[in-house]
Amino acid sequence: MDGHLRMKEIVERTGENKSTILHYIHLGLLPEPLRTSKNMAYYPGSYVKLLNIIRTLQSKYFLPLHAIKRILDLVGPNPSIDRAVQIYDFFYKKEYAASEDADCIYNRKGFLREVGLTERELAQLEKLQLLIPFEKDVYNADDLAVARSLMAIKQLKISLRDIEFLPELVVQLAQKSIDFRDRTVKGMSEEEEWEVTRFLSSNLLWFLSYLTRRFINRELKENSWGGI
Repeated sequence: MDGHLRMKEIVERTGENKSTILHYIHLGLLPEPLRTSKNMAYYPGSYVKLLNIIRTLQSKYFLPLHAIKRILDLVGPNPSIDRAVQIYDFFYKKEYAASEDADCIYNRKGFLREVGLTERELAQLEKLQLLIPFEKDVYNADDLAVARSLMAIKQLKISLRDIEFLPELVVQLAQKSIDFRDRTVKGMSEEEEWEVTRFLSSNLLWFLSYLTRRFINRELKENSWGGI
């Protein structure tokens, strides 16, 4: 099979055991093999690089498998450790940083306990898209801070439905930002595309924060409410 290997060859080249490889396939970290019969399958040669990346992200950065899957989804057709580490650094490092409490990871039950929410309250926040965990039923410090702020808003007798315009606006902004990025990188090499993506991912967010502060400040001044 062109570009494909048997399981025995994958094991020999990577030193990984068969059960672990099959587990990664089941979790979606590795692409599905090409099955020629019920008992015969051929595995993409990319498994060798991908397994090396997984091992590195686990041993050096202590990332859980669900975090590694997010990174592998973005590495592109030519996976490498360098590219995977770049993606981690620029997109996910803050979410998965190993600090004592600033970036703790919570499951749903632990998150409810930490914030003091009921299951119904959490479900409402997620339904309104005011709280969007970075993985299903997995929450970090950002989610914790936002949930506490949202509950404080409720204590002020402000309906959370009154601010559901925010996620609606952000969805539109995100879509337009992705469209802008796609138009910008059209025809670029893979390395040029990565550099532009890296630049935009950080600078567009900063620019959005800047514009939001300035426009709100201007509106407040025009309405004689004072500036911020």
